Amino acid sequence: MKRVCLDMSATLFHHGHVRLIKNAKKLYPNSFLIIALTTDDDIKNIKGYNPELNFNNRKEILESIAYVDEVIPSPWKINQNFIDKNKIDILVHGDDNSNSVDNIHLLPRTKGISSTKLREMAFHSIISKRNNKKKMYTPGPAELSSHGVLNIRPVFGRGDDEYKNIEENVLNALLKLTSKEEIIRLQGGSTNGIEIAMVNFLQGKVLFIDSGYYSNRSLNMALNNPLLSDIDIQKCFPDELENFTSTQFDWIFLAHSETGNGWKFSDNYFNRLKKLFPKSKFMFDSTASINLETENISDVQCFSSCKGLGGLTGAAFITYSVKKNKNRNLPFTLDIDTYKNKLFTGPYHAICSLEYSVKNLETIRMNVKKQKDLFIKKYIDYVIYPEENQPLISTKLKKTFHQGDDEIYYIPRTVKKGESIVCHFNKMF
Repeated sequence: MKRVCLDMSATLFHHGHVRLIKNAKKLYPNSFLIIALTTDDDIKNIKGYNPELNFNNRKEILESIAYVDEVIPSPWKINQNFIDKNKIDILVHGDDNSNSVDNIHLLPRTKGISSTKLREMAFHSIISKRNNKKKMYTPGPAELSSHGVLNIRPVFGRGDDEYKNIEENVLNALLKLTSKEEIIRLQGGSTNGIEIAMVNFLQGKVLFIDSGYYSNRSLNMALNNPLLSDIDIQKCFPDELENFTSTQFDWIFLAHSETGNGWKFSDNYFNRLKKLFPKSKFMFDSTASINLETENISDVQCFSSCKGLGGLTGAAFITYSVKKNKNRNLPFTLDIDTYKNKLFTGPYHAICSLEYSVKNLETIRMNVKKQKDLFIKKYIDYVIYPEENQPLISTKLKKTFHQGDDEIYYIPRTVKKGESIVCHFNKMF
């Protein structure tokens, strides 16, 4: 009786392993089939992790299979000494063989399955279960990207080529998305980025267009920042533009979309704005509009990683196509050159989470739009703003919702009684 050996690790046993065992027995029907099972230590040393099932558990599974006659411990690589010591006549292995022995028969592996693939599928299932268990009708991150979470790894900003490539890909994609020339990244939310952008770029006469809570917050940040005491700040509401056309403004600041108000500036409004103030530069708070709305007139954009980009919280970005104001002596942490020259710890893990997102920006946008369209269709009688003023990120309604045990609704900082804001990030991926 031939002693046939089939070697495997079987860290997560699957149908591909079963087929290899069946095919080995079919090739040598009257043989004594031995499974050479990789030890726990070799799996840790070669593959870099402890197997989910230890050697005794894996051995027990294999011994329960009728085709298997014996299971013996083996090293990761089978050599001729191992073959001779165990009196093996022939080694059978999948077609990914790296063993060096005299007599070997290779069998095709089952396509589309491996322990590694099972491991990743299990991870995606865990994230999917968490997403489905908790319905988030909030501005983000309302749904975790399993690909984004899976992409988190040990990284460092200097001397780490793997991270350097990830960051380069992400930042280049964001530059392309915003059509700007320069980009900086920093830890924190977009509010950090807005303050840094204001003290580095704003000068002369500045008009803030107050469309809601977030634009008004930026206005107050500017009014209360001593570094901006040299600029002339004026404020207007969106419908008051004509009252300010007699003044030549150097900069105009606005929030493209107001999450907490479920409102956005229309394309027609931007065309009118550009026509009324042709010499002005524009700074956008793009937190609620990045990747969701068309933005083509801004010179500076500020946004974060966790809204329309679908990444984890923790990263802020400023993209720009103008030169900084060099007349201010800025503190180290507010100087945009600090971040441009990467003299400060960056949001490394948040950027890693964006590597998958920036390759799928159109899909993310379409998924958010789909959720928005379904919601509008269902609650059309309660919608407050016309379509041209509705951002993809959220909808304002003359209706209240009662939060369930597994639901989290958005609680804006300013909302009237009997009204509510619902966000549409629940199915981004």
